[in-house]
Amino acid sequence: ALTLQTERLARFVAENPENREPELVLAYLYYSIGEADRAASMFSSLADRDADDTLAAQLRDAAVRNARSPSPPPAAP
Repeated sequence: ALTLQTERLARFVAENPENREPELVLAYLYYSIGEADRAASMFSSLADRDADDTLAAQLRDAAVRNARSPSPPPAAP
């Protein structure tokens, strides 16, 4: 279900590039599911298009740090 909703949101974002809010939500969704590189790219795009968008810039910086960090080992069963 999450994959389908993510795909629908991504399609909406692509079809409505002037609408920044859904793009921010999609970027945050990618970040929260561990796709930090993709999220960082989207947050960067948002921050670059609006220098006053400090939230996108802060989330970009967090996603970049997360993308550079090695993944923790899986938890023991």
